[in-house]
Amino acid sequence: MISLGQKKNIDLRIDSPYPSITQLNYEQEWKLKSQWIDLAIMGLCFLLYNKSSTLIYIEIQKYGIPYLLLSFFILLFLQDTYFYFTHRMLHIPFLYKKIHQVHHKSKAPSTNAAFSHHPAEKFIELLFYPLIILIIPLHPGALITFLTYSTITNFIGHSGFEIRKIPSIGKHHNKYMATTVFHEMHHRYPNKNFGLYLTFWDRLLSSTDKKYEGRLSNNL
Repeated sequence: MISLGQKKNIDLRIDSPYPSITQLNYEQEWKLKSQWIDLAIMGLCFLLYNKSSTLIYIEIQKYGIPYLLLSFFILLFLQDTYFYFTHRMLHIPFLYKKIHQVHHKSKAPSTNAAFSHHPAEKFIELLFYPLIILIIPLHPGALITFLTYSTITNFIGHSGFEIRKIPSIGKHHNKYMATTVFHEMHHRYPNKNFGLYLTFWDRLLSSTDKKYEGRLSNNL
């Protein structure tokens, strides 16, 4: 429950149960099991940069401030696209059973679940970064800003709290932005709502849960 001045209190929790201690311990276990992948991918990115194999640039004036700002949104769309299709791939029955099911055992929303993955899934998910720095010019500032945004978004998306209930945030919401409700429904109904930041691909390819709009309205 948060207080907005002296006007009213808003309960940000969505209509979903809290995680059990058993679930939280399970998530912590898999979080630790896959943590080394983060370090390995980070090391690979630094290795590629040190070998001058990437398109990372330091001088902002090389591409200008407009491109610097635009590159954040390019990253947003490209990673969401990458995530959507690799996520759907992980729902192929064999891959789901062997890899992705680890993440889906988190039924109730939990911030721990945001980082609870099989190492193979974590590798697939983070492989986006060494690939993207080979393909498009990126300033370290844009990368760090995007990584921060990505981490916070992932954290909130698994938290069970809908920040769009806060009027100053909710007024900027549009139907193409994924919500906590959107991702929580994916954990309930695994073959729907695959997007990470956006609902664009789900809407385009008809993989949005038909009950999503109604459920979102009930939680705002």
